[in-house]
Amino acid sequence: MSLSSIYLAISSERRLRILSCLRSLRCANIEDLSSRLKISIPSLLYELKILQHGGLIEIEDGTVCITDRGVNVISKISSLDQDILSKTRTEESKIHDMINLVTFRTLAIYVAVTGYVGTLPLALLTFLGLFLFYRFRINLIVLVPFAFHTFNIYLLAVSPVVLYVYFLLVLWILSRKFLVVEALQCTLLALCIVSLYAIVYYLSVSLLGISTMSLMVLEASKLILSTLSIISVSTLISYHCGRPFESVFLLTSLTLLIPCLLTYALMR
Repeated sequence: MSLSSIYLAISSERRLRILSCLRSLRCANIEDLSSRLKISIPSLLYELKILQHGGLIEIEDGTVCITDRGVNVISKISSLDQDILSKTRTEESKIHDMINLVTFRTLAIYVAVTGYVGTLPLALLTFLGLFLFYRFRINLIVLVPFAFHTFNIYLLAVSPVVLYVYFLLVLWILSRKFLVVEALQCTLLALCIVSLYAIVYYLSVSLLGISTMSLMVLEASKLILSTLSIISVSTLISYHCGRPFESVFLLTSLTLLIPCLLTYALMR
């Protein structure tokens, strides 16, 4: 177990609170832990995966137990700062719930924990989404970490393959494992969320017609959905690799990628 994985595991105050709670309980099921800490289950599962990767907890059949290493770590941190775990988190919980809703985090965690079961409906939705893009003759814009790609209607069929290879490489770099199913989940989730644009396109044109307002709505939707898709996918990447890659990309997307995409839209 590397020191970097332990450091990443304790870099969040929320994860420290989880460890502190487990230190007193020793073991708890996920539902009870969620209720005690006022953390939604999708967010809790995400944090637990990071802690498990750091060797601080063990998870089996829905029960979470703190390890000896976890007890030692949280005991030392608590002795250094008595106040770090005593603050109320009601407002923080509301903010996290809002972030979960906006960034499709709940959906991403659901896909991650269901494995093959969650992949089939995603595949069907992806096929439907690509069909709608072809039907309305819309170019597909997919944002990936630190870059974005445009697929015209003649390249829609190859876009899943290109994205799959990309996510397979990203997961291999971060985990040193070829996560075949996980890369497929990332690809399908990204395409599913981006495909919501086709629905927005149809509704905008039907309700507003071809007007300046509808064009503004469509351009904004194209950028927002492509950004949200990769933020959601970064949750999947973090979950499968046990590293908080999600927060890094969220910060990057807000400070760099969104302005770049807005500039791209204005130049069209």
